[in-house]
This record gives sequence, structure tokens and C-alpha cells, in this order.
Amino acid sequence: MRRPIAAILAFFFCSLLPAADAEKAPASLADIIEQKESPRLKEIALYPSKDAVRVVIVPTKKVDFKYDLLVGEGRDRIYIDLRDGTSADGFQPPKVESGGFLKAIRMGKRPDGIRIVFDIGTVEKYNVLVLDDPWRVVIDYIGGPPPDETPPTEPQRPILLPQKKEAKPAPSVVAPPPAPIIAVLPSTVPRSTYAPSTMTM
Repeated sequence: MRRPIAAILAFFFCSLLPAADAEKAPASLADIIEQKESPRLKEIALYPSKDAVRVVIVPTKKVDFKYDLLVGEGRDRIYIDLRDGTSADGFQPPKVESGGFLKAIRMGKRPDGIRIVFDIGTVEKYNVLVLDDPWRVVIDYIGGPPPDETPPTEPQRPILLPQKKEAKPAPSVVAPPPAPIIAVLPSTVPRSTYAPSTMTM
């Protein structure tokens, strides 16, 4: 009786193995086709703000990649190369809103894949990490806008300085006319003329 029981148990455990393999298999036919084909760029998601941006790059499968930061005069850029023959045929990059930290997205072919270039403002720091399910590359940039596109500041209120009071001219003093000079001339009294009398005694 022990042998039939052991055989039944062995058959039972063996029947579970295909089920476990089925769980690991791709969920759909499209996933199976993507895994067999050459990798291609599937999505670029942007999460921008005024002084930072998160970029999520999603290929159809895990690929080897390389990235670097190129510093410019007030306008930096970072590129990422997706290798292993990654293609981007028919892919349209997302539109970039004006006035943000991210300025433009450019793409080009490489001998072993594609290159994606992000034109950005002045980068202070950045971080790159890889996530699974689905496999993707996440890049965070933190910085500020280029100097020639610095957001305008609020206009400053004019400082009112106390106005200087104009000094009033002092009233002109008119000197009184000079008093008339009265000259007192000595009076001329006519002298009396007399002749000495000749008296005879």
C-alpha cells in the first residue's frame, strides 16, 4: 500500500510544476512578442516643475545603458544611451512645456542603440536609479532655470524720500531814502556904514 501512495504523491507534486512555470510566463501574447523582438523605446514620462524634473524612460525590455552630464554656460544637458540595439522607430517624444526646468528633448541613433538628450537649466545635483516591473530608468534633476530666463521678481515699491523744502527768498529790505542835507549857511548881516562926524568944538 505504501508504493501507490508514494506514486500518487509524486504525481501530485509533479502536476504542480507546470502551474508554477505558468505563473512566471508573460501574461499576454504581446509580452511574449516584445521579449523576443529587439528592444525599443516604449515611453518617456515627464514630471516637471520650476526647478526640478523627473524623467522616466521605459524600453520594452531590460537593456544596457550609459548616461552622463554635460555642463554648459547656464544651460546643462544630460544624455542617456540605450544600448543592445534599442530602436525608437515611430516614437514621438513628449511635448515640453515652456518656462520650466526642462527645455527640450532630442533623440538620435547610435551604432549600438539610441541616444536621448535632455536640455535643461543649471543642474545642482541629479540621481539615477533603475526600477523593475516594468524595467525602467528614472532620472531626477534638481537645479534652476538658465540665467537669461530667470523668473521675474515682484517689482519693488519705490522708496519715497522726503522732499526738500525750497528755501523762500528773504524779503528784500529797501533802504529808506537818504534824508536831505540842509546846509546852514552863515547869515550875512549888512554892515552899517557911517562916516565919522566932524564936529567943531
